[in-house]
Amino acid sequence: MQEPKNAEEITKLCGLVQEMLDQYVSQSRLPFTLKVSKDVLQQDEWVYLIVVPDKEGVRAYDYVNALTDVEKKLREDKHEENVLLVPALAA
Repeated sequence: MQEPKNAEEITKLCGLVQEMLDQYVSQSRLPFTLKVSKDVLQQDEWVYLIVVPDKEGVRAYDYVNALTDVEKKLREDKHEENVLLVPALAA
């Protein structure tokens, strides 16, 4: 079982995920941006990062591919096996 991440590790992980999301949005030319929320949940060995679009009216369906792609790259390239990106509505 993996140890929970400390605050510094979470901050680095959030920054890495944000960079990856920015790159995906830019390459895909999506008409919105995606932001990693400051709200992070750790449960057992899993880290849940909430991702929200920058404007209202964007459905999770419109950006689920971005989350899936980034999760896959995290596992393959960065060896972050236990990270889940959770879609949320813009506030």
